[in-house]
Amino acid sequence: MQNKRQTSWEIQSLPFVWGALDQQHNGHGLPDLLPFKLLVDEQTGLLIQKPDAEVEQALSVAYELGSVLGSNVDEHGQGRHYADDFLAFIEQELDSAGLEQGAVLEIGCGNGYLMSRLVGKVGSVLGIEPGPQGQHGAEKFGVNIIRGFFPEGIADQKFSAIILNSVLEHIQDPVSMIRLISQYLEPNGLILISVPDESAYILNDDVSTLFHEHWSFFDQTTLKNTIATAQMHVLRCEPSGFGASLYASIAMADGKSVVAPAGVDEAIELACRYMKDASKNCDVLREACQKMTADGKTLGVYVPARFINAMAIAGIPDVGIRFFDDDPALIGTFYPSIPIVVESGTTLIENPTDSVLIMSRTFGPKLAERLRTQLGASSVMTIADVLDR
Repeated sequence: MQNKRQTSWEIQSLPFVWGALDQQHNGHGLPDLLPFKLLVDEQTGLLIQKPDAEVEQALSVAYELGSVLGSNVDEHGQGRHYADDFLAFIEQELDSAGLEQGAVLEIGCGNGYLMSRLVGKVGSVLGIEPGPQGQHGAEKFGVNIIRGFFPEGIADQKFSAIILNSVLEHIQDPVSMIRLISQYLEPNGLILISVPDESAYILNDDVSTLFHEHWSFFDQTTLKNTIATAQMHVLRCEPSGFGASLYASIAMADGKSVVAPAGVDEAIELACRYMKDASKNCDVLREACQKMTADGKTLGVYVPARFINAMAIAGIPDVGIRFFDDDPALIGTFYPSIPIVVESGTTLIENPTDSVLIMSRTFGPKLAERLRTQLGASSVMTIADVLDR
């Protein structure tokens, strides 16, 4: 007899992460932990977070305070590489459609760095951002950014291209959002989308990708299905060249065929399996951590943002664990409810732990190779080494 598939997963509490903290509590009246419930959208096969009033209220406060989880682009470090890669896609699409001299809008533009790179390459650029970083960036980069949530302040303007970089996953109803955005497009205009590619996390039952800020967890199939359900025409939908994102270029369906959602049953099956098996992986990770911290040994967790969910779900003790990251903005910071300060990679080299666990799937192998050379005696492994079958 076939086992009944699991169509939802209710997690009692996950850390509510919205930005770097100088202490182990969120402050601003925000809770450190919030419930998290996963469902599957049967129309598209998309893995989604169930709407929750308490989560929505916390997110509203976090966005107004200037949550920094929304964008992976920056003018420095890896953020620059993310920006370069998505900009290459954007410019290619604008050039192919003959829209280089058009008006461009970026929704959820953060500090405006990405749109600032388009100045002089298109007719005009405009951003909209609810957090204070938009106003700071407007002054820094000399771009026009409206403070608010789309479509506040847009009036009846039309655009040749509308950009959503790490935005669509933050929207409770992405289909309705795409339809709304299309109303602000010129007839031949494009919506250019970048979202995190969740396929590796879903395939490997990895909970590190679950954030309260994300309502949708896209892979290539479910992103295409979401666009199709919004009655838009997909021009391109493909993995990014850098990092782990998905890019899509879409247009209004006038005179073009809209491809019906495809592979929905398979996507639903995959989402249901994820919800059934992901908690088991947390238990596997807990057992691995217990072995690595037994008898007073120490464990260094690299990229701890990808570790804290498993800590909460499986009840992994913090004894013997240290956190490390290469992002300078995270050094000396904390995650909500966890009394472990984030240290630099240099500190790990100077004062190594007995073992190191790298939680990044995207950059894990390269980082592991570097650390094995630098650390010598310490055991170094990636999350894939621990979890992948």
